[in-house]
Amino acid sequence: MYTDKRVYSYFYPMMIGRGCVASLGEKVKEQGCERTIVLYDKPLKELGIVDRVLSSLKASNVQYVGWDGVQTDPSADSVNRAAEIARSEGVDGIVAIGGGSAIDTGKAVDVLIHNPGRAEDWFEVKDVKPGVPSFMVSTTSGTASEVTVLAVISDADGKKRLMFPNAAAPRMAVLDPELTLGLPPALTSSTGMDAFSHAAESFTCNLANPLTDRMALDAIRLVAQWLPTAARDGGNLDAREGMQMAQLIAGLSFNNASTHAGHAIAHALGKARHVPHGVGCAFAVGEVLEFFAPDVPKKVREIGLLMGADIPENAAPEEIGRLTRETINAFKKKIHVPTVAERGVTKEQLALLGDDFMLEGGKKYTLREMTASAYIALATTALDNEAADQ
Repeated sequence: MYTDKRVYSYFYPMMIGRGCVASLGEKVKEQGCERTIVLYDKPLKELGIVDRVLSSLKASNVQYVGWDGVQTDPSADSVNRAAEIARSEGVDGIVAIGGGSAIDTGKAVDVLIHNPGRAEDWFEVKDVKPGVPSFMVSTTSGTASEVTVLAVISDADGKKRLMFPNAAAPRMAVLDPELTLGLPPALTSSTGMDAFSHAAESFTCNLANPLTDRMALDAIRLVAQWLPTAARDGGNLDAREGMQMAQLIAGLSFNNASTHAGHAIAHALGKARHVPHGVGCAFAVGEVLEFFAPDVPKKVREIGLLMGADIPENAAPEEIGRLTRETINAFKKKIHVPTVAERGVTKEQLALLGDDFMLEGGKKYTLREMTASAYIALATTALDNEAADQ
């Protein structure tokens, strides 16, 4: 019997499976959309992925206007430019193709379709008018932005801000593993560790519940099983499919629980040093779990075991944390996750980021109250361990 009496629920339209993007046009048409804006970046167009989506829209006689200005870590300015085109073209649907940056751009544009002003006017505002039907086509296996309720957008100072599309507007997640076959090894490994960090942090946050826990553990199991193969052999469709499922389940888990300290560190590094999100999430996730092992030793032990750690039955919480961290860091090395040191991050820089770590919302969901000095110590330890593991 579970003693947790909180109420929690899930509902999200999805289309999942090999080749399912061919049916996207039909789904767009079913929602009454006649003219959509299609958001993507130039590299996806060059890979031919965008053309597969456009072909499906054409086959269902859905008109579209394309916009290839999606930025990595989208800025408010880029969102405003896309929204201006969407408004002027009178679109009644949004299709976003890519990873978290494209999909967050799509969700932010959805906020601005029927709400006046600029993106900056709607940061952290939840009471917004519904937008238009939107369709989020994922081409990576990490962010799970296609099934989360918010968009992360950078303000003029580079700080990560949140926008909240109205849940009344229909949205569909499209996960076709064939679209991830061209993902380079480094991006495969780093985005895959983003999915892992979503699951691990969701499992160890103070909002975790029985359902989010089960999804988090299944996502971790899938990452351990499929990410090494996906990173080594990008054409292995079974591995790509496994990682898309891992991303999806991890996203559903943290969307209804939360991420915490690891993501606070990743976001601060993204702002200060332009560290890619997946690399930043992978950077300290092992150290974060070691830090919180005394609070939830059984949970950290479960993560460690799923990742292949050999943890004695009578291990103390500190040993559980250490063995889990060592196993995760060895896993990162095995799959060649890029390091933050490669992005020029130093201890001296980390020492200046205490306030940035504390600004992140994830600190509210840790099992222990965090301080700037605790964050700096965590990040510094992670940097030391990263160097030792190379």
